[in-house]
Amino acid sequence: MKRLDLRWTAVLCCTLCLIALPAAAERPLTVDVPVADAGEPDWLPIAEGVWQRSHEDGRVQTRIEGEAGLAWALPSMRLELEALTRAFLDDPSGALEEDLEAHLAVIDQMEALLAGKQPETGRDGGLDHVTAASCTRTFTVSASAGPIQCGATGSASSSYSTNCSEQCTVYARGLARKVCSGTTTTNQQTCSNTGTNVSCNASAQINHPFNSCYSEGYAYIFCPALNNLLIEEFDSNTSCNSGGGFCLACLQQAPRDL
Repeated sequence: MKRLDLRWTAVLCCTLCLIALPAAAERPLTVDVPVADAGEPDWLPIAEGVWQRSHEDGRVQTRIEGEAGLAWALPSMRLELEALTRAFLDDPSGALEEDLEAHLAVIDQMEALLAGKQPETGRDGGLDHVTAASCTRTFTVSASAGPIQCGATGSASSSYSTNCSEQCTVYARGLARKVCSGTTTTNQQTCSNTGTNVSCNASAQINHPFNSCYSEGYAYIFCPALNNLLIEEFDSNTSCNSGGGFCLACLQQAPRDL
């Protein structure tokens, strides 16, 4: 096994241990209830500093703020790290390693904040106080998963832009999986970026389903400078679209479709 593989095997073992650890002590925070955009479902509080809304098509969006929200979100972020680590160990690639490192850096930031350590941006979040009053910020997070002609697909995107100095991390992952006569085939794409004007897009699809399909999309934006704001969206799908009998012939498909 390569040294790199050993490194991420250790990360996976540590992640599995950390998932069982209790959350850090929370300090009361007062944050504003997010307001739903016109035509969107209302945000419902589910924990201190945590709101969710579910869309009719199955997408679930979560918004967290403050340290209490970070403590709630950290276990799911560790589970995402576990999934990325397993994918990297199965098929190491430089691009996936970069996204894995970026996601791990977000978790490190969260743990440091919950431990009361000063982040690099300073406790005030590093906001540009000279122009803070004129700051404009745009957040976009979306995820989608569902059947397509002869298969299934999962996609996600996230973007953040501001005319001020605070930086956010955007992340997206699309996954599609099928089972064909006992053989599981998975396609996955990830993307991560950090800055003041950044975006990410990731999509994956699987063709020629036979027994079953699964796909999902997941994306988030994390902004430690904005009261530890985290906005994420997730969507999953368990159906295939055969599109006709010819799509069922996965045993005879060309190698390029595997």
